[in-house]
Amino acid sequence: MIDQYIKYINGELATAEREALFKALEKDARAKSEFEDFEKVFVLSTLLSEEDDDAKSEQAYSRFERRKNKKRISLYARRISGYVATAVASVLLTCGIFSVYRNQQTDIVIAMNEVTVPAGQRALIKLSDSSEVWLNANSKLIYPSVFTADKRSVHLSGEAFFQVKHQSQTPFVVITEKQEVKVLGTEFNLSAYSGKTVSTALINGSVEITSDLLKQPVLLKPNEMALLKDSTLKVEHISNQDFLLWKDGIYAFDNTTFEEIARKFELYYDITIVFKNKAYKEYRFTGKFRQRDGVENALRLLQKSKSFQYNKNDEKNEITIY
Repeated sequence: MIDQYIKYINGELATAEREALFKALEKDARAKSEFEDFEKVFVLSTLLSEEDDDAKSEQAYSRFERRKNKKRISLYARRISGYVATAVASVLLTCGIFSVYRNQQTDIVIAMNEVTVPAGQRALIKLSDSSEVWLNANSKLIYPSVFTADKRSVHLSGEAFFQVKHQSQTPFVVITEKQEVKVLGTEFNLSAYSGKTVSTALINGSVEITSDLLKQPVLLKPNEMALLKDSTLKVEHISNQDFLLWKDGIYAFDNTTFEEIARKFELYYDITIVFKNKAYKEYRFTGKFRQRDGVENALRLLQKSKSFQYNKNDEKNEITIY
């Protein structure tokens, strides 16, 4: 059945063939398990390898240091051509088979993938429509293995950068806890960590933001960022795109308070940061840090411009700023 799995992944099965495949899998537990393993292998094969990650991070860091061209790197996303496993450190993947919705003629059964990226990691995922998604640390993306002709939607918790393939008849929708972002083909960054302000930064194209918290949809233009906090949405102009360097393994901050930086470090490195001296929260920093160098290296760099001390409690997984 491997040939059928490959055809399914590549979107080459007709509706009737796809339905027959999933009915057969539901009746055969062993085949279903094999298919889900195959799905995991396919998704992992589209993620950025650790070796490539280090190389790209070094290149991006050098460009940042020189303050030269900061164009987005186009990274190679491998599609599976056979039943070959690819190891990607620390990225968690689960798959399941669900009946997700019904059209007028028949039930459409789709295999759903869930990719979770832990602290200190990031991943590049290629979707079945050739759209690409960068997933940041402590983020989760749920998406179908194959989009249908009339629907492209994914669920995001955390932060992701989307490069959406244009399809004029099939909008692409990103669903988060507080809002939905609808596009046809565009590039945008969406940060939607639970309990945090939701930010939508549009780089190219156009997006429409809808939410139960808003009275009406909001349309963004290129180089605009929408910030949704509580029931208020504020639109700002994007003065520079350094905040997008997280895709290259770099966290950049521009005149940002120490407290805000600390909250980011908590997300990125899965650690608690406590300020013993509350005044330090208002310190402001401009700088950049390689993700793989770790939180303590970042704090040592910050100490070069402001006077503070810190102590790390490994048992509590906590850093105290004093």
